[in-house]
Parts: sequence; C-alpha cells; structure tokens
Amino acid sequence: MVTLVLDLTGVTSLDEFHDRVAEALKLPDHYGRNLDAFWDCLTELVGRTTVRVVGLLGLDGALRTQVDRYLKLLVDQEAESRGEFSVSLSKVDDD
Repeated sequence: MVTLVLDLTGVTSLDEFHDRVAEALKLPDHYGRNLDAFWDCLTELVGRTTVRVVGLLGLDGALRTQVDRYLKLLVDQEAESRGEFSVSLSKVDDD
C-alpha cells in the first residue's frame, strides 16, 4: 500500500491547492486543475493507494468550500475502488 500525504497547511488559494495536489498525488503534467481533471486522475491511480489529507483546519470561507468539492471526489473514489484506494481526512493539523 502506498500512502500519499496531501498537506494543505498554509494554502491560501485554489491555485496553491492544485499545486499541492499535483505534487502530493504525483499527477501528470496534463492535469487540468479542475474537478473533471481531478476525477480523471484519481481513477487512473493504480495499485493500493491511501491519500492522507492534513492541514484542513487552516482553510476557511470560500476556499474551504471549493476544497471540500475535491475532498468529496476523494471519498467517492474510495467508495468505488473496491479496496484499492482509501482516504484519510485528518481532523487535526499536527498529526
């Protein structure tokens, strides 16, 4: 099982979020930085993968609302993956 850590600590914009996502999940250069492209890349992750998301407490307002849409896709992928993909959304920033 491969564990990828998506650390959102200090993220202040959606562009910065996409930078962190692309790096942490090792997304291809053609990642389109939108919901559809994110979903396509998630479904292309092969092998047993866990994505651990940390740093959520620092996100607020409109940014948190936007990020939550991407987090929902992570959860949706977990539900569809038949045990090949899991997601852990940390409730605290320091673990």
